[in-house]
Amino acid sequence: NQVLPIFRKFEIVHFLKTDARLSNNELPENVQKMRCKVYYEGLRFTPHLEKIGKKVVSILRKKGPFLALHLRYEKDMLAFTGCTKELNKQEVDELTSMRFVIQSFFLSPQFGFSSLMRYVSKGMHVHGGRRRR
Repeated sequence: NQVLPIFRKFEIVHFLKTDARLSNNELPENVQKMRCKVYYEGLRFTPHLEKIGKKVVSILRKKGPFLALHLRYEKDMLAFTGCTKELNKQEVDELTSMRFVIQSFFLSPQFGFSSLMRYVSKGMHVHGGRRRR
């Protein structure tokens, strides 16, 4: 009764406090396992979204290896991915210079990731998001 009207109006809902870390919080292991199970069992996509997700994965698999990441859509992540869609020139320049200053990214060949590998990124915070509303 509360979420559906919001979703219908804005076509998106941001659930806060669902990204709580499941580790390093000094809770007993049995409580951690219970939290993981509750999150896993309780959070399901609608059949429509599930179908879309399976279609996307199918397309990606047909084109070869890929890596799916759940990253936040913030400046440091954008700098390393080169993702500049919908950014203005000043933002693109800032991210580009940031990428050249740091010159490293965790998708290293030492971990088996090719520089030619495609990857899909999903994140929570949108850099410049308020401007895009």
